[in-house]
Amino acid sequence: MAIPEIAAGLTAIAHLKNLMAAAKGVSDTIKINDVVVEAQEYLLKAQESLFEAREIINKIAEEKTELKRQISELEDWKKEEGLYKIIEPKSGIFVYALRDETQTRMYCPNCFINRKASILQRAQNNSSNLKCFACNFLVNIGPDFTPVAIC
Repeated sequence: MAIPEIAAGLTAIAHLKNLMAAAKGVSDTIKINDVVVEAQEYLLKAQESLFEAREIINKIAEEKTELKRQISELEDWKKEEGLYKIIEPKSGIFVYALRDETQTRMYCPNCFINRKASILQRAQNNSSNLKCFACNFLVNIGPDFTPVAIC
């Protein structure tokens, strides 16, 4: 966090304040020059600390923006995910389908867990295999399987 850097900057400023208070009564030119040099050193330390703090704050702001984006994506997927249900078109075979769809459009379970809705399609004409062309998931549904309607 930026707190140590800010504290270091404030400490340098406090030292500078004390140095300037002590220099009030100095009339010797050499001592005044020494005080000015020391004051400049404290100012540089304060400036460096505050620059470091700014960099940390900017990095945290970027991370926060990225996390908000990720949360938004997850929330969007949760809404989308709620539109689907798991179905068992054949004993032991589980896929996803839209909840309110009267058609038998089936979605790949592998892609679904990766937050993608990829439609399973026949691997070849008259094939008993359904394939996901996104991840190559393949499932044998048997030759007797006839979907109600496929869009």
